[in-house]
Order: sequence, then C-alpha cells, then structure tokens
Amino acid sequence: MFSIFPLALSFAAATSGETWCQPAETPLFSCDLGKKRASVCANNRLVTYRYGTVGEAPEMQISSNGNDGRVHSDVIIGGGGGQQTSLRFSNGNTHYIIFSGYAGSLTDRPGKHWSGLDILKGASSIRNRQCGAGKLVPLTSSSIPTFVPADEENGPYSGWR
Repeated sequence: MFSIFPLALSFAAATSGETWCQPAETPLFSCDLGKKRASVCANNRLVTYRYGTVGEAPEMQISSNGNDGRVHSDVIIGGGGGQQTSLRFSNGNTHYIIFSGYAGSLTDRPGKHWSGLDILKGASSIRNRQCGAGKLVPLTSSSIPTFVPADEENGPYSGWR
C-alpha cells in the first residue's frame, strides 16, 4: 500500500502531540525540524512516514507494507563502536531518509547523538535537516518492523548522514 496525499482533518488531534502517529500506531521516530515535523509510525501491517507543519495537519504521507519497494531499512555499525539506523521512504525518484545515530566510545566524539531527515533525488542529497532541540523519538534498529526489507549493503542509499 502506498499513498501520498494531503491528510484530512482527522489529524487535528495529533497536531498537539509530539508525533503524527494515530492511537493505533506505535511511534518509531519523530522530531521537529524547525517549523516542520517528521514522524514514522507503524502498526502490525504498515509503516508510515508523515511530514508537515507543526500545529497543522501533515502535508505528506507515505505508507508501505514492505512488499511494494517503497520502504527500506539500513543499519550501519561503525568501527569506533557507533551505529546509525535509517528508514528510506520512496516516491518515484525522491527518497526521504529518516535516521538516528550515535558515536561510539572509540571516536572523536563519544556519546554524540544525531537524528534527522535527508531528502534525495536519485542518489544525491538535496536537503539534510537535523532534528531540533525539542522532543525526539529516535529511530533504533530494534524498532524497525520485521516486514521492512533491508537496503542493499553499501548501496547508493547506505551511508552516514
């Protein structure tokens, strides 16, 4: 299942919360990017990316059951003990990559955490936004639903953000 559409007023209640997730969904990721918010929510059959202006209904939604090629996961383990987890949602040649990571104890910045949204046209990044200082639901490798396929290892969408 795949959908990108302006969302109806049914999301009015969700705009006052910290995620775009509905009551029957589990938040996998959410953060504010300036005046915008990006969230990833899941239930037992769908994973959904939502994006829009905080305080309004989401402007975009991409939902996938994992079988349509529109969602993929990636986990990178760094040599210094760090890790980055990401989910890539695709709409044609545009890819929205949600990511969270941390630097390991053997790096220059042990314990540093980061999260954000990287937007790609093809395999080229056109915008990378880091999460603001507000509330954050970081993405973890253990939170990714088992029905989400992994991206190609060292492929064009894999990499530190």
